[in-house]
Amino acid sequence: MTHLSIRVDRGGLGGGNMRINVLGLLMCMVGGVVCSCQRDMPEAAASSPGFNLFVSLPAADAIVRIDPAHNAILQKTRIGSLPHHFLLHPDGKRLYVVLVGSQAVAEINVATGALQRTLLTDVTPLTREDGSVIQAHIDRKADTHTSCYDCHNHDPNGARPVVVGARPFALAFNADASELYVTNMRTRSLATLDLASGTLVDITALPARGDAAEPTGLARVQDNLYVAMRPGITSGSSGALRRLEGNAHVITSDAANGSNTSVVLADDLRKRVYVNNFETNTVTAFGAAGEHLTTYTVGPGPLGLRLVDQGRRLVAANYYDNSISIVDVAGGETRTHPLGMGDRHFVNPTHTALDPSGLTLYVVSSGTQGHLLAFDVNSEQFTQAIAIDGLPFDVVTVATRTANE
Repeated sequence: MTHLSIRVDRGGLGGGNMRINVLGLLMCMVGGVVCSCQRDMPEAAASSPGFNLFVSLPAADAIVRIDPAHNAILQKTRIGSLPHHFLLHPDGKRLYVVLVGSQAVAEINVATGALQRTLLTDVTPLTREDGSVIQAHIDRKADTHTSCYDCHNHDPNGARPVVVGARPFALAFNADASELYVTNMRTRSLATLDLASGTLVDITALPARGDAAEPTGLARVQDNLYVAMRPGITSGSSGALRRLEGNAHVITSDAANGSNTSVVLADDLRKRVYVNNFETNTVTAFGAAGEHLTTYTVGPGPLGLRLVDQGRRLVAANYYDNSISIVDVAGGETRTHPLGMGDRHFVNPTHTALDPSGLTLYVVSSGTQGHLLAFDVNSEQFTQAIAIDGLPFDVVTVATRTANE
């Protein structure tokens, strides 16, 4: 393991173009207008009994809160540049959203949808790699802010570029959910955030395995973390699934995998993880020791993964195929369903979420006219389409009775 105290990646902020990757426009488009060094705190909105859904909108720098019972968008909140993956805290009251373009994680009050705070995932540099001073960072006291979005935003006086920083991507909690782990793609590191204080307490360097240098997907099973290591998006070289053991994040294995992996899904019941291979039409299962178990065939471009039916079936959202595949985990049989209801067709599924009963799966259709689709798990049919903003990405279910306790 290579372990660092808090370090500065000199080239991390304020420069460089973001690579066009498998997420397509989702990770390249930004939108919305906010005040420099200010954030709007939205009013609380009433919600229906049962549960709400939150959806991330990278193109709008926002998230939306949805009441599926009434097919209604309750609230839209701007939180930072390129919000992507969600992670709900076990207390059911706090939701964390990674801000890929703002080098931060946003903490959301799920009862109100309000932004509570932001947490940096890497250090804000005051000098460049060549030692020259970044005067704008000094003038704006950038090292006192907890999100690059405070200054790098779409306000007329906002700093450019808007998309900056370490490119945080995936989230996982430690065992008691007192700390949040975050992969930083650009600075090739794993950040540890203390949730009580909101501070960045540790950065662990993640060295490359051959060409696989970018940490993307992240999941925890017991005391181990599993990190997807991806090569440059156009290289075609092998990626890897890395196993980190214990609180010290000691690297214990690197298993070869596909060249474009961004999702690692934990299966706590079977003590394994599932990993998408976006460049092919497969999903790989790895055991607790990081060993290859089996490979499932799904549709082209699998992205989001979800276990349903008490873990007996695995759902893959096939971005390129405009479909979802349902895999029998034990036998490997697969059924694939196009996104559609009658003569209505939808495109580019990204991620999914289950309702609290486990009977309805919500699928993000990430077209320029975005939708959230309801899929009946038992009948395996789409039953509802909720219109939302274009290019949505991730979705999470939140029980409102827990949020309002």
